[in-house]
Amino acid sequence: GQFSYFNYTSFLGNSDLCGPYLGPCGKGTHQSHVKPLSATTKLLLVLGLLFCSMVFAIVAIIKARSLRNASEAKAWRLTAFQRLDFTCDDVLDSLKEDNIIGKGGAGIVYKGSMPSGDLVAVKRLATMSHGSSHDHGFNAEIQTLGRIRHRHIVRLLGFCSNHETNLLVYEYMPNGSLGEVLHGKKGGHLHWDTRYKIALEAAKGLCYLHH
Repeated sequence: GQFSYFNYTSFLGNSDLCGPYLGPCGKGTHQSHVKPLSATTKLLLVLGLLFCSMVFAIVAIIKARSLRNASEAKAWRLTAFQRLDFTCDDVLDSLKEDNIIGKGGAGIVYKGSMPSGDLVAVKRLATMSHGSSHDHGFNAEIQTLGRIRHRHIVRLLGFCSNHETNLLVYEYMPNGSLGEVLHGKKGGHLHWDTRYKIALEAAKGLCYLHH
């Protein structure tokens, strides 16, 4: 070929070349200089991959549990003590600042209008320590109150709950709070015979609860 016209001086300075004028080519000239991995190195690589896989699996499990717990905490459940034509979503829609009709140490009371047009009072219980509002004692008391039927006791229609909040749904009293009637701005206009009647009827309700 064309290289046959060149003399040896044309290839000076290229120590890696071989052939005519340059010397014989060694057997390993065109072979790879990469050494094979040792057994120890291979073992370390395998162990590293296993460790990374385990860490990834643990993180995935923890994240899945966290998402599941968050989902359960947000899931609302309605416990009804009579036939109701509304859902927890309808009750939650009433939890607005403009609907507040009372506040106290036990929680905040909202006025709610259900899709049927019925009015209810929704009491959002104050948040206590984690899990305290979901023990068996609380549920037992709520179940007892839900079964009470007395003309002097406001009827508990049901309650909505999740792992963080309890919402008690009562029948709506259009005349407002008894405490406001007795001790509010208009309380001074009540006659003593009216106050006596209120105290007597309230005592009947308390007596019913006691027995």
